[in-house]
Order: sequence, then C-alpha cells, then structure tokens
Amino acid sequence: TEAALFDYSGMTLRAVGGNIESALAHKDKVNQLAMDLNKAVAEQQYNMGGKEWQRLFKELLPGVLRNGEIPPLSKEAIDRILARR
Repeated sequence: TEAALFDYSGMTLRAVGGNIESALAHKDKVNQLAMDLNKAVAEQQYNMGGKEWQRLFKELLPGVLRNGEIPPLSKEAIDRILARR
C-alpha cells in the first residue's frame, strides 16, 4: 500500500542520515532486505505484522548500509531480534 511504502521510504531515509553514499552503494541490498522480510511474512513462517516488520527493518538496515550484507533471516534470528526490548 502507499502508506506502507511511505513508511519504508521514511525509515530508510532516517537510517541513512547523512550517509547517502552508503545508501547509494547498497541500494540493491536495502531493497533485497525489504523483499526478504516481505517473503518471511508471506510464507507465514512467523506470526508477524507491520510493527514487527518495521522493527526488523530498523534493526537490520544499519548493518546493510554499513557492510552491504543481509544477515540470515532464520526463524531463530528473527525471534532473537523481536525478543529484544
């Protein structure tokens, strides 16, 4: 939806901060992260809604921007991230 796309774009811009070079260098990986999270939700492997998706994206995006790598999105890894407060 448009609202979800706006949230995704806004979160990406906030995470980028002043590091636009890194965002441009890893833009394909940022998009891949979003698609991978969407796939996890679509496969219903996890009981996840929009808030959980956003939280995962916010947690994982800085690492993607830093080194261009998407960590494995296993059930255990996702559960570990969502368990943090």
